[in-house]
Amino acid sequence: MEDKIIAVTKERALMLARLALIQDKVLIIEDSLNATYRERKLGLGDQNRGWTVCAKLDLVGHWDPDLVFVSVSDPDEKVKIQPIL
Repeated sequence: MEDKIIAVTKERALMLARLALIQDKVLIIEDSLNATYRERKLGLGDQNRGWTVCAKLDLVGHWDPDLVFVSVSDPDEKVKIQPIL
């Protein structure tokens, strides 16, 4: 079994996601961020790997869903905020 080398740490992924959300003025509950590492094969030799970060939205009233998801790719650190429906 081949060992994975993860270039982007969980702490760095959380920091990058937090900064992207702040820059886009997305209101979140600060201590609600969590990250999970994922690795997917997209096709022959193609891979998509990195962190999926989620955070609870800080909104008044009832919103469903009340989460925002941010992808942080590994190793190039590209950050993408997923649309909030």
